Amino acid sequence: MIDAARRLASELQATSFASRLGFRAGDILGDAVNASLPYAASLANAQGFVHGGAAASLSMWVAMLAAVASDRERAVFAWPVSLAVHYLSAARAEALHANGRITSRGRDLAHVEIEVASDRGRPVAAALAVFRTRGESPRAYLPRACGAGEDRDASRLMI
Repeated sequence: MIDAARRLASELQATSFASRLGFRAGDILGDAVNASLPYAASLANAQGFVHGGAAASLSMWVAMLAAVASDRERAVFAWPVSLAVHYLSAARAEALHANGRITSRGRDLAHVEIEVASDRGRPVAAALAVFRTRGESPRAYLPRACGAGEDRDASRLMI
């Protein structure tokens, strides 16, 4: 499903948040993905340290792409079940680069380990994520426009 992961990467890069951060997907392999965020002053505090949310977002996106790429059957999207980010050091006026790899995979769940480093190779964060993959578009789980008499099944929104 590497093609599905590449399509998802293109869609992610086109979102307003990811494009504002400058998200760029790199190599997408069966069980590993890398991506980066270029340094921008808007991502840093007054001292030039890159905000931890940038590293967390990059980790989330890399894990999502790795989960989809590793599903050999049908995945087109992945929803986060959990994400734990451990901040190791700060990146000062540097781009961030993340490498994610699948550590274990079930039918629907993928466990991903992510390492985020600065341009100089300094470890910035380590993350562990669990994602659930699905063959349907996320639009299938969004509520339809409210209309008179429509039955709302909230369980469809549960992942």
